[in-house]
Amino acid sequence: MSALDGLEVRRTTTAQQLADGLSERIMAGAFGPGDRLRESAIAAELGVARNTIREAVRILELTGLVRYEVNRGAVVIAPTPENVEALYTARERLETAAAARTPRPGQLEAITTASTSSSKPRRQGTSARSSTATSRSTRRSSRCSTAPGSTSSTPR
Repeated sequence: MSALDGLEVRRTTTAQQLADGLSERIMAGAFGPGDRLRESAIAAELGVARNTIREAVRILELTGLVRYEVNRGAVVIAPTPENVEALYTARERLETAAAARTPRPGQLEAITTASTSSSKPRRQGTSARSSTATSRSTRRSSRCSTAPGSTSSTPR
């Protein structure tokens, strides 16, 4: 068993990061049902190209959070009771299947170790590389993430 077993490196595009940030905003209520996502305004505010915003909005369209309307562009959807029911049904099935799985020997210990090590505060200067990566990640995500409930100046 290697010390790196189970480690996943996730590299995402700028468009995916923006889609994730916009998705969080939609879920937090910063954009309500029927609100337009104006690509030019979002691009100007975040300092990215409109094509990147357009790609992020297409990702949101594929996830079902927005839809394109003629002469309006991207609009946040209003979930129907059927959509919500389908979502909770899928979630119930996934969680039931996950709970029914029997962990392999060593998995619980690995999860416990990972959980306790991630909750411990880092020592100062543990790794210059990790702190650089963290600061880059923080800069990127700060462009499109705000705490829920705070006011956002992103145009609607």
